[in-house]
Amino acid sequence: MSRLSGLLRLIRPVNCLMVGFAVIVGAVLSGSNVSNTRTNLILGFTTGFMLTAASMAINDYYDREIDAVNEPDRPIPSGLIKPKEALTFAFTLTAIGFATSYLTNTFCFLISLFAWLVFMTYTTVGKRSGLPGNFLVSLCVAIPLIYGSCTVVNAIELNVLIFASMAFLSNTGREITKGIVDVPRGQNKKHTNSGCSLW
Repeated sequence: MSRLSGLLRLIRPVNCLMVGFAVIVGAVLSGSNVSNTRTNLILGFTTGFMLTAASMAINDYYDREIDAVNEPDRPIPSGLIKPKEALTFAFTLTAIGFATSYLTNTFCFLISLFAWLVFMTYTTVGKRSGLPGNFLVSLCVAIPLIYGSCTVVNAIELNVLIFASMAFLSNTGREITKGIVDVPRGQNKKHTNSGCSLW
């Protein structure tokens, strides 16, 4: 049971649910009759949930040395989950997320690949890049809304794009503010929000 608890803590289910919900919000904003596209909504929610869960696990894998100092009770530094197990789990979740996006439509599959590239760029080099890293996080916040539109109409509706742009800009402001707050403390900055935790 403790192992299962460790895996759940690794993926941060609340964040995964938030991204899945954002996909549904994007679908509703598209103006389509979502009741006629329930299957695609389920697939879209699953994609958002799974890719976010995978990104959280990979994030903790890359941050395991920092967490060993700052958050030693996290699943990996505490020894509850081994690093290789976290990676295996993450890539399994990724495969499921890509599969559900492919089953939705080709456009959704391409967006999921793009989102994954954005997240991996952020995790590997973007975290310490300042403003470019903030933009990557904000992209991760905006993409689920755009993805939701594509799940039901296979296109990015203008009103959804406007809403996603607002989410992008507001989150960028939030990230910059967080960065300013962190400077005097000299702390390592680690993002675990629903954005790049997103995808």
